[in-house]
Amino acid sequence: MRIRRLAAVAALTLAIIAVPGGFAARGAETELFGYSIGATGAAISFLYNQPSFGVPTDPTFEVRHVYSKADLDSGPSSHGIGSVLWPGDVIGNAPPNLLFDTVLFNPTQLPQLNDPIQQVKTAGANATAGQAGYPVRAEAFYPSNKSEDEKDVAAGVRMAASALEGRAEGASQTGGGGAGVISFGTISSHSSSVVQKSEVVSTVVTKITDLDLFGFVQIKSLTSSATATSDGAVGAVKGSLEILGMVIKDQTGAPQLDITLDKKGLHVAYPNGKQEQDPLKALTDAVKQYLEPQGLTMKIGEPLDQIDGAAASRSLAGLTLHLDAYGMGTLLKNPNFPAELRTLLQNPTGSPLLKPIFGEGGVLSPTVAGFLASFFQGDQTLDFVFGSVAVQAAAAPALPDIEIPDITAPPLISTPPFDGGFGGGFPTGPTGNGGGGVTTLAARPVGVTGVPLGYLVLALAVAIAGATRLRLFADRVTSAAPAVRCLMGER
Repeated sequence: MRIRRLAAVAALTLAIIAVPGGFAARGAETELFGYSIGATGAAISFLYNQPSFGVPTDPTFEVRHVYSKADLDSGPSSHGIGSVLWPGDVIGNAPPNLLFDTVLFNPTQLPQLNDPIQQVKTAGANATAGQAGYPVRAEAFYPSNKSEDEKDVAAGVRMAASALEGRAEGASQTGGGGAGVISFGTISSHSSSVVQKSEVVSTVVTKITDLDLFGFVQIKSLTSSATATSDGAVGAVKGSLEILGMVIKDQTGAPQLDITLDKKGLHVAYPNGKQEQDPLKALTDAVKQYLEPQGLTMKIGEPLDQIDGAAASRSLAGLTLHLDAYGMGTLLKNPNFPAELRTLLQNPTGSPLLKPIFGEGGVLSPTVAGFLASFFQGDQTLDFVFGSVAVQAAAAPALPDIEIPDITAPPLISTPPFDGGFGGGFPTGPTGNGGGGVTTLAARPVGVTGVPLGYLVLALAVAIAGATRLRLFADRVTSAAPAVRCLMGER
């Protein structure tokens, strides 16, 4: 069996080498062999982080307002999504039955509610089995029968997505909205990923108008964009962040600083018209003076670029308003703060006031107490990110065409005339130097056309050696571990 296996491998190797036209050269359909590109944008992002909450995600909770995404690879496959209110990939892509099973729970300690709540969970899971889950989105895939999706929710509120071979797009937009601490005019987000014959391009653009933040910051217009390209040899990125009509106010609502960010850089001016020579310092001082006392900090983002050969990416958080636990921590650490109330907020189950409610025989479940206490740990952070964009592009060049040279037959072997001896390499008698003479027939080698004999010998040796080592490797992988030698079993 071993000899037959080696002979088969050797014969196959010789057939591939010796037969003319065994491999046919095949050109690529495009100038790119493989690619992977993507673009993601969100006009406004709410990112809540709380390490003590116990959720192993970063951020702990997130909501993206006016969100778009477009992914494309050389599968070929593509995916586009647009959503005016996206809860993040974890919740947005979770099956509905999983959400019913995890989100719903009995908030009380009454066992009589366990069965009704379980029935609701089961009925909800069965009713939504096989559905896509989170509904506030337009989504398209390729290859599938859903290559385009568009939803007009209301006047000025639109979500759209498309996914075709070589192209993916996602877009969403909405009119004015917001209430209380944040308000805005029109906002939009558009992401696209396209593959061309010699280049892949991913692009995202987000726009926000008439933005008001807590009454302390007003912005007339904020636009962020990013583009990543790759031609299989070199990757590149570009983009911009433009902030027009930005005003920082004090607690009375009086303007204190006018800020503009354009292609020429950062410009700062005071309401009286005076230009600031050091705009970055003026912005930093204004943030410290008017925002930080309220527990707020503000940062204008800078692009984070990564370029490695044919792969390139860029991410940018246009403007970030950071709200930390400064106010909560200051409140709880104040020595004049009542100790009983501090215990009540940090540990509701241990408070004498709430122990009858959460303790043994109480109405509310200790799980609810844990949720309440977690929001008073003093380690919360909330980031409002305006104009966040991210793009990436990577491609590999096409494989070079393989040209198989023409194989011609070797010339006939010249031989001396037949002298009556035995041909075919048998000795015919002594020669002049005392050795045995050899006569060679004038014939063409059989079974070989245009390949030197040395190549065949080398190929046969490689085939035999390779087959032997592969056989040894397979035996070691599939065989059991060696057992201890048993002398009794050998008798």
